[in-house]
Amino acid sequence: MEQVDLAVQQRQDDAPPAVTLRPLGLADADDFMAWASDERVMRFLKRPLCATREQAVAQIGDTVLGHPWFRAICVAGRPVGQVSVWPYADEGGHRANLGYALAHGLWGRGIAAAAIIQVVARVFDELPGLERLEAVTDVENVRSQRVLEKAGFRREGVLRSYIVRRSGEVMDAAIYSFLASDRPAHERERPLFNHSGANFVSWEIVFGGLPGLERLEAVTDVENVRSQRVLEKAGFRREGVLRSYIVRRSGEVMDAAIYSFLASDRPAHERERPL
Repeated sequence: MEQVDLAVQQRQDDAPPAVTLRPLGLADADDFMAWASDERVMRFLKRPLCATREQAVAQIGDTVLGHPWFRAICVAGRPVGQVSVWPYADEGGHRANLGYALAHGLWGRGIAAAAIIQVVARVFDELPGLERLEAVTDVENVRSQRVLEKAGFRREGVLRSYIVRRSGEVMDAAIYSFLASDRPAHERERPLFNHSGANFVSWEIVFGGLPGLERLEAVTDVENVRSQRVLEKAGFRREGVLRSYIVRRSGEVMDAAIYSFLASDRPAHERERPL
């Protein structure tokens, strides 16, 4: 009830509320419940709903306290949402995933976008080596996509059959990115690249050999035209360009073309199992 009162009070003022970020702790479990127990908020997230305060405490203890970068989104000093950045460990910290949620009563106030703007202003400095922050959202989650665009993220394409909802439904996903180089010049306080260099590989898996596999994807340097032609000849579909996605052995950061081949893309006579 207090959460709803806060939302009503803020809507009486036309000015966007002041937004701050801070760590989320066990003492915030009651506020955490305001969004973590709400199906309207959690609909597009994989995390299960928190039906009780005990579950909220357990979730904070299990997934928040040890998280590499997790913050509460606060209005008037009180948590009303969450935002997190999770680096991909197998990529040397070059890329990371952005996730966020906001209490339903505060939607439409510009709070989520304001919080994400604060994230991109600081996270590249707080996570050494980070060059690309990406967000993947259900194609039907138009509200989330607008938030990302307001925060300066660039839409790169649509990934087919990429997200599995809690219901088990498989959905396409829109992919967005924000690069360290996208920040205003005065916010770039460190070199844009300080890696010794790494090379990334693609995965090639036979559908029949991995039960449950529905999507096979390949990522290739945008300048590797020969490889792109091979994928297209093999029936892969180009979905978009991922900015600053690949790090060459020389240390040069390059855009990448992303392709996919779905189990449903195979000719009917080759489908040996139900999709």
